[in-house]
Amino acid sequence: MLNIISISLQVDSMVNPVAAEDGPSQRHRWLDGITIKIDDLSPVSNWTIWKVPHSLRAVNDDAYNPHIISIGPLRRYEPKLRSMESLPSLPELALGFFKSILYLNNENFRILRRPYPHLLDLIHNCYLPAATAVRNNTREWVSTQPATSLDAAGIVFRKRTARNLFDLKFGSGVLEIPPLLIHDSTVSLFQNLIAYEQLSRGTPQYITSYFALMSRLVYDRRDAEFLESKGIIENDMSGWKDVSVLFNDMCKQVVVQDFYYEELCQHLNSNFRTQWALYMANLKNTYFRNPWAALSITAACVLLSLTVIQTLYAVLSYSRT
Repeated sequence: MLNIISISLQVDSMVNPVAAEDGPSQRHRWLDGITIKIDDLSPVSNWTIWKVPHSLRAVNDDAYNPHIISIGPLRRYEPKLRSMESLPSLPELALGFFKSILYLNNENFRILRRPYPHLLDLIHNCYLPAATAVRNNTREWVSTQPATSLDAAGIVFRKRTARNLFDLKFGSGVLEIPPLLIHDSTVSLFQNLIAYEQLSRGTPQYITSYFALMSRLVYDRRDAEFLESKGIIENDMSGWKDVSVLFNDMCKQVVVQDFYYEELCQHLNSNFRTQWALYMANLKNTYFRNPWAALSITAACVLLSLTVIQTLYAVLSYSRT
């Protein structure tokens, strides 16, 4: 929850003509009081709970509202959440609930030995990819082609058995993606984690990066169905038949400042361009090796077009009569 500073100033000069004569000194006293209040505030980097911005809540407001237990002070005293206040060890309870989603094992519970300022910070550390690279420079957002287009270019999609959801791998023309289970709980969790990355200064944005990449791979319904057929996406959402809409909504009003999959997308795009270049070269060598072959292909295309036009004209004439 964002700290909201409320400074109340009483302008005596507006109601007391005598005070107006002392305007400059009065302003100095106001400024000194404001400076003291600001100096007493804690730095922004020490904040651990923020209020979700309206731009993010506008996409799916209910995803950020607690239904069983409050993990912050903003809604702690709501009547429907009071019954869960007495539960012991909230971190263990949360990790047990998200165990299947987070790919957790008994070793992951060792992270509970150190304190975490916020439950989302704890879960965020559980999601930390194994291959996280430390860089001094910020990685830029790199777009890529939809899954069906990559598949048409000869890039193979394969479900990867990994201990972390975000450990994607690309090599030798094969893109390996760990399976993602999508249901109501995961959507709310990921939207809150994305909001946490957007507001937490210095926090790596690998969850934001993952869904930014998936929103490009799952561009429309065909891409979603293709990845579902490969076992990469498991859709268990009630009322969501088109997962592509969900992925695109997850990234609305989101800024990717440090794209975790920059290098992977660069290799993916390079391979995509190479595959299409090979297809065009193969087409040229097969059908356009000499002028006569090119002429025959052109004539066949013209003849096919004329046949289609003649058929359409006949159908339209028959319908009018």
